[in-house]
Amino acid sequence: MDAPQTQPRRLDASLLLALTLSLVLLTNSVRSFPGPELPPIGGVDKILHLLYFGLLATLFYRSALFQSTKRPFLLAVLITGGVGVADEAFQSLSIYRTVDGWDLLADLIGACLALTLYIRWQFYRNLLEFSINSPPGKNPRLSGLPSSPKSSDAP
Repeated sequence: MDAPQTQPRRLDASLLLALTLSLVLLTNSVRSFPGPELPPIGGVDKILHLLYFGLLATLFYRSALFQSTKRPFLLAVLITGGVGVADEAFQSLSIYRTVDGWDLLADLIGACLALTLYIRWQFYRNLLEFSINSPPGKNPRLSGLPSSPKSSDAP
């Protein structure tokens, strides 16, 4: 009797990018040399945490692996939070970095906020799903976006 043929599993682009971003983040957490300091503007690092981990959660959420689960939102937030915990743990190993619980909170808020925007706001989702391969005005994902002015409309 022949064994059933199975399709080889492949990593989709969103998951691969999310894993790459996680690896970059974690390797930067344990560097043993001083890095550039953030500008002395209060809260800039928390905003960067919000944005970075929001993007990371969105990439995890968009992956086919996560979409095949019953609760992709929860799974994406938990995995992103795990990357945040690992980031803070690795930072504790470096004399040039500090552990900050507020960073972890910013990571989780960024993940939840970005996913909520992605799921509930069509304009934002269309913006993220932009395809550079479609000719101008022909991308169906951007139907809700304002179109650029035609050259005949120029003054």
